[in-house]
Amino acid sequence: MAQPSAPQLDETPAPLPGEQALWMQWLAHSQATVMLRFSKEGQLLQANAGFWRLLLPQDGAARVPLGPPETPETPLDPDIRQILVQPPLPHLQTLKPDAQGLIYQGRLSLGWPDQSLHSVMGRIFWLPDRQALLLMAESDIAELEGLQSKVLGLNEDLAQSQRALVRANRKLEQQVQQLDEALQASLVQEQELRIASIAFETQEAIFITDAELKLLRVNRAFCQHTGIQAEQAVGAHWSWMLSARHEASFSEALLGELRRQGSWQGEFWCRTRTGEDCPEWLTLTAVKDSWGQPLNYVGSFLDISERKAAEVEIFNLAFYDPLTQLPNRRLLHDRLQHAMSLHKRNHSCCGLVFLDLDNFKMLNDTLGHSFGDALLVEAAGRLKKCVRDTDTVARLGGDEFVLLLEGLTLGQAEDQVERVVSQVAAQINQPFRLSIADAQGQRLRTSHECSASIGVALQQRADDSAEELLRHADLAMYQAKAAGRNQVRFFEPQMQTALSTRAALEIDLREAIRLEQFELYYQPQVDAQGCILGAEALIRWRHPVRGWVSPAEFIPLAEDSGLILPIGLWVLQQACQVLAGWATLPARQGLSLAVNVSARQFRQADFIPSLISCLQASGASAQALKLELTESTLLADAAESTAKMMELRQTGLQLALDDFGTGFSSLAYLKRLPLQQIKIDQGFVKDLPHDANDASITRAIIDLARNLGLEVIAEGVETSAQRSFLQAYGCQRFQGYLFGQPMPRAALEALLDAQALPAHWQALDAPPSEPRPGSHSEPG
Repeated sequence: MAQPSAPQLDETPAPLPGEQALWMQWLAHSQATVMLRFSKEGQLLQANAGFWRLLLPQDGAARVPLGPPETPETPLDPDIRQILVQPPLPHLQTLKPDAQGLIYQGRLSLGWPDQSLHSVMGRIFWLPDRQALLLMAESDIAELEGLQSKVLGLNEDLAQSQRALVRANRKLEQQVQQLDEALQASLVQEQELRIASIAFETQEAIFITDAELKLLRVNRAFCQHTGIQAEQAVGAHWSWMLSARHEASFSEALLGELRRQGSWQGEFWCRTRTGEDCPEWLTLTAVKDSWGQPLNYVGSFLDISERKAAEVEIFNLAFYDPLTQLPNRRLLHDRLQHAMSLHKRNHSCCGLVFLDLDNFKMLNDTLGHSFGDALLVEAAGRLKKCVRDTDTVARLGGDEFVLLLEGLTLGQAEDQVERVVSQVAAQINQPFRLSIADAQGQRLRTSHECSASIGVALQQRADDSAEELLRHADLAMYQAKAAGRNQVRFFEPQMQTALSTRAALEIDLREAIRLEQFELYYQPQVDAQGCILGAEALIRWRHPVRGWVSPAEFIPLAEDSGLILPIGLWVLQQACQVLAGWATLPARQGLSLAVNVSARQFRQADFIPSLISCLQASGASAQALKLELTESTLLADAAESTAKMMELRQTGLQLALDDFGTGFSSLAYLKRLPLQQIKIDQGFVKDLPHDANDASITRAIIDLARNLGLEVIAEGVETSAQRSFLQAYGCQRFQGYLFGQPMPRAALEALLDAQALPAHWQALDAPPSEPRPGSHSEPG
């Protein structure tokens, strides 16, 4: 009988990568496993070598081949009904597969025309992708049963039969074990093939090439990502995916490493069907034969465009200002260091222009931060127009901008920077037309005029540091702002000296607070008859090394640094103790003590509780304490100031308006303030009675105070003529050198005891080089 062979499939199965192809090849040639593939209609599609071994005659005349059968001389009848007897095909067609695709498991009856039936154990699966059924079974063991019968029949001797039976049983056990191992291996192989098939169709684009890197197979993710259909991709060289961004050297280096190392991974730009380039992370791995030669290459890649976009965003957040898209401080510092390093090589230098928008906070407070942001964006655009492409415009934060001008000519750098600065000032001084969208999407527009304070620092030496140059420009800018804003200042060495002196003074001032190195001096306040009504408390600082330090020098520093708060509290505590001591003496119980209160101290939320605590701790009377406030303090927040003054008046404290007339006084506001006294500034008293303007202003202040029911006191009275003029127009209280300079407490109390005033100025242990007492530079 001619040996039948396996029918050919209607379509050749797609090649499988790597070891999977070897598994399929082993399964086709296995003598221990039966595998059939047939359609639901009953057509036999494919069978392996184990199937032919099962159905061929097993006598000695026919020898089962180890490999695939030869080409049959007669065609094979493909009807499965002649082969699969139990279960019948109609029964299989009614069964539903489980999650693994299994529709039947149990004993199978296989046969062939004119041959005996074979009973085997097996399983039948439904293959949805092939629209076919897969039968897998272990090899028939009936031949071993026949062998056992033959052994028993050949030898009638019981002992020999038993020994033969033992040997046969041992052989049977071995064969059964081998069959079991083969079955288990086939089950593992099946599961791994199923997993490999599922894994191939993942979200990651996968392709398989031959040894020449021509595409053999691609998955759905590959097609979706590149926009190329599988039939178009297969056969093409993989290099068609490379974007034009890559030079030929990139592909050569990649292939070189792939052949040397057997794998490669890294970033590349993939060309898609739409013509767009997409960043990808590619992994290529070689599949080699037993001699180490590459048979195939397996590649996979992932879209990393989101990661690249995130990296760009992180970079921008790290080095650029989110609002204006200008370089920030970190990027400016890097560019500045690089620019300064070129000083030696090309004999050039760089310059920094530090710019601060004047009164920018006013815009934010009045119109809101949205308009403030719009102004910053517009200002950034104007500044970029003033510089070259090689220069840098950066935003350090808030309303501070820095221009880095590179490649300046030595000896001409100052002139070159001045030209740029003049353009910058002209651009900033032009009105800003601002437009924003409100919450409803409506456009809001306004016009705003602005100026800038500008500081300039030039690189002087090759070894200058970036931090030092930036600090110099910043210092020059603050000098321009201190000069009245809308100014330009170039850095000069004495600025650094003044800054160092100021820093040293601040350290000493903190030490003075800790060690209580301050003293209170008192300047008498008298009535028209020369009787002392009280005094103004003025702080003095006796430095252990420098001696007397002028209040004009350390009070502004204390205001800027916030140290005025502990200093002001100390002054209040000392004043309350003095008042408590005077209250014990009948002759001094009616005296008052005036204390200057800084704007920063007055605006503190705990100012009133702290003041009441000082009064309670000392036992001083609130009616004897007079607080002197300046116009700028009260006008900063009129409503809050009025409420706070009303609360202070309820405690019995006296309130006086200091330096009246020197600011922008509002008479409508003045009438609502709970004041008891107005102090005429010494600037109006100084040239009385000779200066007609000062005389007119002074008379107007006295008339205004009288009409409002307020006391008026003039400070800085130094001559009898000044006193006579003031008294003639209704001023009944005076303070100045004519009646006594600031003096220690003991000297004032001695004067009180004598109730006699010096006829002229006498030195009473006063600091020899400090400003005139009673001046605006002597807040308490």
